[in-house]
Amino acid sequence: MPLEAARTGAPEAIQVADRWHLRHNLGEYAEKTVVAHRGCLKQAAQQAGAASDVPPAGPQPPPDGLRDVCGRKRRLVARTAERHAAVHELLAAGQSLSAIGRTLGLARNTVLRFARAPAPMSCWSRPLVGTTASTRSSRT
Repeated sequence: MPLEAARTGAPEAIQVADRWHLRHNLGEYAEKTVVAHRGCLKQAAQQAGAASDVPPAGPQPPPDGLRDVCGRKRRLVARTAERHAAVHELLAAGQSLSAIGRTLGLARNTVLRFARAPAPMSCWSRPLVGTTASTRSSRT
């Protein structure tokens, strides 16, 4: 809305964004791209290291899409695991799906999806960005 009003009010004006927002948005997109292509980057770095006979900086687990570039659990993965555990804990305590939904602030169908899933990773209807084909086939 404000953008359209500015265009209507001053059609000859040049619109600019401030430096902070440009850098902030660029940083976010760069981080998302690096996280999504982390496996490709590691593979390229390992090939470059093998070509120069420099050993890698320690044992690196294969990329599975569950961790960010710093090795921390992704927020979505951590939240899903916490919710899955909470739903199964409340189910074991004998609560109904509707009561669990009210307690956790989740829709009943979301609670049902967590209740039916044997593990947190099986809650996703589609694979995470950055997962490999082998980890996707093992979840289905």
